[in-house]
Amino acid sequence: QDPQPFLFDAADVNEDQSINILDVIGIVNRTLNPEKSGFDNTGTNPAPAYIRLENDRIIFTSEGQVASLQFELTGEGLDKIHLTEPPAGFELAYGIVNGKLLGILYSSTNRNIPAGTIDLVKLRDASVTPEWDTILAGDALSNRVPVLKETPAVTAKPEMYLQAYPNPFSQKVTINFRLIENAKVKISVYTMNGRIVNILTDKFLKDGLYWIDWNGTSFNNRTVPSGIYLCRLEGVTPEGIQFKKETKIVFIR
Repeated sequence: QDPQPFLFDAADVNEDQSINILDVIGIVNRTLNPEKSGFDNTGTNPAPAYIRLENDRIIFTSEGQVASLQFELTGEGLDKIHLTEPPAGFELAYGIVNGKLLGILYSSTNRNIPAGTIDLVKLRDASVTPEWDTILAGDALSNRVPVLKETPAVTAKPEMYLQAYPNPFSQKVTINFRLIENAKVKISVYTMNGRIVNILTDKFLKDGLYWIDWNGTSFNNRTVPSGIYLCRLEGVTPEGIQFKKETKIVFIR
């Protein structure tokens, strides 16, 4: 049932005459930034994202500019499909609406979907691979982000990555990483001359997407000096295969 006019106006944050995931992000923005009366949410983020539908998952490729996603799937047996395992820090809601499987993905803390090629959502109990209908994506300011549908022949496989955002940072940085296989993983922070500053995690993890925060402190919980630091991910699989990934982080006090 359509909302009453005054409720529609309140929910239609970006004033595009439609209530969708872009309005959800607008509401999150206003909740997290109450001092802002509005947002520049009338444009389009020019950098496109790419999406691919496989038998048991949705693959997503972006530059890290997407904060929200809304999609519709059509086909047979939609009521049997379960959508699971969204990126860490994201909310996933789905249901049958007008005969289509509607899914929405967003972060209540205003995170962006990690950059690179990732497994966005798993599809459980799908007897037949569904097909795309409409897809709508937005950035952190509720601007639309173009999403291009791809076929398996032109989409790269998910790959391991390590990134930090925001960078530079002054209070907290979020380290996002993806594992493409199960492994014993240690993530540490070093100075540029090789002195270890802190260990953020050191444990066995399954393949998938993860994130961890660092607040710019050392082992003794003291704030480190401003400067450039190295975040290093080291891992070893059950078969004994070792791997390593590094990224620079700039801390400003």
